[in-house]
Amino acid sequence: MPAMPSKPENSPFVAWQTAAILLLLATQVVLVALLCSKVFVPPPQAAPPNSQRLEAAADKINAALIGLEDRRRSEFTGKANGSDPERLQALCDRAARLDDDVEARDAQIRELQGQLNEARDKILILDIAAKRNEERLKSLNDSLREESGKLAGGKR
Repeated sequence: MPAMPSKPENSPFVAWQTAAILLLLATQVVLVALLCSKVFVPPPQAAPPNSQRLEAAADKINAALIGLEDRRRSEFTGKANGSDPERLQALCDRAARLDDDVEARDAQIRELQGQLNEARDKILILDIAAKRNEERLKSLNDSLREESGKLAGGKR
C-alpha cells in the first residue's frame, strides 16, 4: 500500500489562515440569513391615509344602528307590555286572518296541483292517441297511393 502523504513541515499554511476561513464562513452564514429575512418576511403594511376617516364613519354607522335597534326594541316592548290593548288585539286578529289566508292558499295550491296533474295526464294520452292516428293515416295514405299507382298503371 502506498503511504499517505503527510503534511509537509515547511508548509506555507499558517494558523491564522484557519481563523480567517472560519471568519469568512461565519460572515457568509450571517449574510445568507439576512438575505432570507429580507426575502421571506413581508414588509409591514402602512395604514391607508383614509383609514381614520373610514373608521370614524364606521363607528358612526354602528352607533346609528345600535340606536335604531334600541328604539325598535323599546317600541315593541311598549306595545307588548299592554300600553295599547286594542292595538295588540288588532294585531292578533290580523295575524289569525293571515294564518287563515295562508291555509286557504295552500289548499288552493293543492287543488290546482291536482288539476294540473290531471290535465298533464290527459295531454299525454291525447298525444299518444294522435301519434297512433298519424301512423295509421300514413299507412292508409301509402296504401291509397299504391292502389292509385296500380290503377293508373293498369289504364295505360
